[in-house]
Amino acid sequence: MWRRPSPRSPISPADLTGIDFTGVNSLCSFPITAARIEKFNRSTNFDASKIRDEGFEQPVSNEEALRKTVEWHLHHEYGESLPAVA
Repeated sequence: MWRRPSPRSPISPADLTGIDFTGVNSLCSFPITAARIEKFNRSTNFDASKIRDEGFEQPVSNEEALRKTVEWHLHHEYGESLPAVA
């Protein structure tokens, strides 16, 4: 059965947006692209001034949160559920 070929563009949506959703919901492995490299090397700084202006206070410091995360992973198996905290 003959199928009409799908149109191809030299520019992908990831090239235009910097967001690459290829393979998110599939089991396929996709090649490394310039858009993917750029995405994962981009700064992820977050400005929390608005939420702090509303009165939010961090319950633990970033350093303490990272220390606890690393400690937990060193003592638990991959795929094990996180404990429920009240």
